[in-house]
Amino acid sequence: DPVTGTITWDAPGEVGEYNIAFLIKEYRKINGTWVQLGYVTRDMQIVIEDCDNHHPELELPADICVEAGTLITEDIFATDPDGNPVSISAFSQVLELPVSKATYTPNSSQTPVFQPTSNGQKAKVTFRWQTDCSHVRQQPYQVVFKAIDNPATGPRLIDFKTFNITVVAPAPKWQAASLDAPTRTATLTWEPYTCASSASIMQVWRRVDSFPFTPPVCVTGMPDFLGYVKIAEVPIGQTTYLDNNNGRGLASGAKFCYRLVAGFTSLLGGDNFDAVSYVSDEICLPPIDITEAVITNVSVVKTGKPDGEIEIKWRSPIGANKIQNPPPYSFELYRAEGISGDRNLIITHPGKLTDSTFTDKSLNTQELIYNYRVISFDKNGNRMDTSRYASAVRLETQPQKQEVGLQWVADVPWSNNSSNFPYHLIYRGGANATENDLVLIDSVNVLQNQYRYTDTGLDENQTYCYRVQTRGSFGNAAIAAPLKNFSEIICAQASSAEKPCAPTLSIVPLDCPTFLATTNCNFNTYSNTLYWPRPTEINCIANLRYYRVYFSTTQDGDFFLLADNVVDTFFVDNNLPSFARCYKITAVDRSGTESEFSNQVCNDNCPNFQLPNVFTPGNGDDCNDTFSAYREPELGEGSTTKCGNIVVTPDYLKSIRQLCPRFVTKVSFSVLNRWGKEVYSYESLGENSIYIDWDGNDSNGKELPAGIYYYSAQVTFVTLDPAQSHKTIKGWVSLVRAD
Repeated sequence: DPVTGTITWDAPGEVGEYNIAFLIKEYRKINGTWVQLGYVTRDMQIVIEDCDNHHPELELPADICVEAGTLITEDIFATDPDGNPVSISAFSQVLELPVSKATYTPNSSQTPVFQPTSNGQKAKVTFRWQTDCSHVRQQPYQVVFKAIDNPATGPRLIDFKTFNITVVAPAPKWQAASLDAPTRTATLTWEPYTCASSASIMQVWRRVDSFPFTPPVCVTGMPDFLGYVKIAEVPIGQTTYLDNNNGRGLASGAKFCYRLVAGFTSLLGGDNFDAVSYVSDEICLPPIDITEAVITNVSVVKTGKPDGEIEIKWRSPIGANKIQNPPPYSFELYRAEGISGDRNLIITHPGKLTDSTFTDKSLNTQELIYNYRVISFDKNGNRMDTSRYASAVRLETQPQKQEVGLQWVADVPWSNNSSNFPYHLIYRGGANATENDLVLIDSVNVLQNQYRYTDTGLDENQTYCYRVQTRGSFGNAAIAAPLKNFSEIICAQASSAEKPCAPTLSIVPLDCPTFLATTNCNFNTYSNTLYWPRPTEINCIANLRYYRVYFSTTQDGDFFLLADNVVDTFFVDNNLPSFARCYKITAVDRSGTESEFSNQVCNDNCPNFQLPNVFTPGNGDDCNDTFSAYREPELGEGSTTKCGNIVVTPDYLKSIRQLCPRFVTKVSFSVLNRWGKEVYSYESLGENSIYIDWDGNDSNGKELPAGIYYYSAQVTFVTLDPAQSHKTIKGWVSLVRAD
């Protein structure tokens, strides 16, 4: 069994000795992905003898999942076909826990306790474990039971079976939720958590409209289909939270509901990773008074470029203070590009609107998504609050062989996964179909499938066009539901779609002479700038959505994704340890199809390492006392150096910067006297030790006489080209001592 590790061989063929080898792999879930940490190989010898004995049989209860604090009491039985006495023992982590460890009786861990099994009797042990909060973890505990018989003659035979126990955390419990209408904030309070001593955080989740749900046994955490969004994580000891929607206040007209989940981390020696409790019951606020305009519909009524149209509807601020803001009300409707935000925000009409419906025309609904907000004005022209923004529904396709996958998204103040209206509608037509040509072909339960649908059994030679209608709710009886909104029309072929055109990539080249002359010697943060033209051919422009940037640290190595969803035609790769990188990019269309790679562009480093040919150790002038690679002076511009009284000018700095080490990782240095004997050697141990700083003594610390010495430096650089990463620098140096 690959999960429990139980090896069962119930039909040995013949007498003999057998060996089994098995591989055990250990995994950890990191960011939702199981990552293998290590493995171990073990083997087992099995001896099959010619005898009449048969192995005993264990009888275990079904695996269980219990809430922390539950007392587990289970009887384990064993029988023997030959009626031989049987001893039952157990092996598990839970028998060795430092707190509230499990027990079983009679205990056969040290000495077998054989019990009779003749005449229909069964051997029995009773397993007991008082669980508590410290036992909560994501993985089940395994208790392995072993039954061994005791025949009058011949070898004893054994049976192993595993009992799995999962300990989960109890759900948090609410005390109250109250709404402060003037500030549109919610104050949430809950009881001190039962397992606060073991948990670390309390998660606060929110959604629009109620969604009844009781978690099944052993299903912990917040299920995705509930449509809740995590809005906060607070310390486990905290029992209150103020929801002000990040300072913006909760949206008018909406019914907000909340749930809690407690989070546990690294308990019991670190083998518990992100365990969570059962989700709490739901607690809801009454719908918030409509004191501002409330957008209810943003529906694409025509897909086009540039003749697309979107219909926007909203509810008037019927809950506003009519003395402070007397009706009738008028409105201004603003539009921005993108699913959210204020990019290119403009008013959609001249003057003010008196109706609560508006059709926004001359739009590029084929390629762009738009979001809207409404500002209300009272009878006297006084400005009231601004509504929450609401976006149109954006549909994307993912063509595959004989099928087309659909996925849609919208950012709206209502809920599009309502338990009362769970079905979104799928419309389809042929190539170049308009809104009137599409017909309803199916519906999808977004509570089960989220915002996805796959149209299967299609003809790969045909083009299919799609449109989706979402159905949502504010959970407010004053706002009629369902709220129906259409996406744009998007078309695709039911096959591996034709790939977009590959871009042509360029890079701002590195000018090494300029870099070496103008950049200080200690500069260590680098960047590369990429750019590419937008395509001009019609077939390349159509449905182009964004670009992906890939990089490699070697000229001929593998490329890895660096940036996704790049909508500009340039990219700056910042905060690099060096310039040495190669790049390629791809284009991605609206169906998610990726182009071939662009051409490859690279920037390499500017390796540099130079040494002087004279130094004067021990002459007392505190100048040139060591044989070192060049350094930039610590004095500021206009100061005078201590060596030679040189004024630090821009030209002087430029000359020094052209000599100092660049992109050096290691230096191995040796010095020979005039007879070829090595008198000194040195090897750098880190980036700050590449300067050598030889003091004129030999390897034993003895002062060397003045004279000419010959050196060899093996220097390792950071470069793209391996052929340029190692360089041997040879030369001579004059060691000068005072008379």
